[in-house]
Amino acid sequence: MPTISVLMAVYRPNPEWLKRQLESLANQTWQAVELLVRDDCPQEPVGDHVFSLLADRMPVSYKVNEKNLGPGATFARLVEEAQGDYIAFCDQDDIWLPEKLEILLKELQSRQGTACYCDLSVIDANENQTAEDVRQVRTGDVFLEGTGLAEKLFIKNCIYGCSMLMPTELAKQALPMPDGMGHDHWFSLWAASKGEIIHVKQPLVRYRLHGNNQSNTLQKIHTKKDYMEKRIMVLHRQVEQCRSRFPQDPSLQNYIERVGKWTNTRLRWFQGDLRAFWPLWKDRYLSPKAALFELAVARMPQFLFEKVIHRIS
Repeated sequence: MPTISVLMAVYRPNPEWLKRQLESLANQTWQAVELLVRDDCPQEPVGDHVFSLLADRMPVSYKVNEKNLGPGATFARLVEEAQGDYIAFCDQDDIWLPEKLEILLKELQSRQGTACYCDLSVIDANENQTAEDVRQVRTGDVFLEGTGLAEKLFIKNCIYGCSMLMPTELAKQALPMPDGMGHDHWFSLWAASKGEIIHVKQPLVRYRLHGNNQSNTLQKIHTKKDYMEKRIMVLHRQVEQCRSRFPQDPSLQNYIERVGKWTNTRLRWFQGDLRAFWPLWKDRYLSPKAALFELAVARMPQFLFEKVIHRIS
């Protein structure tokens, strides 16, 4: 029976939310599961006693990071340590439906994909369901499946880490993980570059959406300088980290180079170079919404820029 390593990074978790997540792991219909936990708060570790309720259901490994690493590096450490045939990333505050792992595993095996992910419903801090589908509250999400998806996933990832399952061997090949890139984004991109991504159109995760996990980075942007750093330079650094990671896929490498040139064009436009207008417009297909938005707001006075950002964030 194939085994699944469930990887959990914790950082000062809400005790009740963590308990509900652990209960949902204990209730999984797929029995061959191990839980690997890394505590990313060495100053105030949660302690291994919290995971005792799983003692009779699965092997549990609890370790504390020597220093705060952040979720990406913590999950990378967990991937290194995983011994199961497959890995599943686990957040500390969601709730998994009992059949989640079993359904994803059967789909992944039957179709021989490189990663499988499911839909998510949305709950609030009090566990009230607020949406049957996460795309009702995050309208920019588009769930993709099939082969040849790496280019589409490079700029905007559509796969939530907590909804994924992928072969452990493939995940280990993706290490080391690029600095500053989310684990869900990187491992999704890696899997897409290696084969078929499978989407299970069932909400098998109850995704807890609360104030501390909003992914809309516009909420932390107040100035044009903020925008350049958080929306353009982040992609620039991603290009630098990834441009040499896919030698087996020249098409993807060429695409990453095009994104890099376009990112430089976006920076020039925000910095006042009018000559950047045409190349920014010409390559807008790389991210149409971003291109149109930036063409519109880069010349706005600061007070108007702030109003626009506040309105759409």
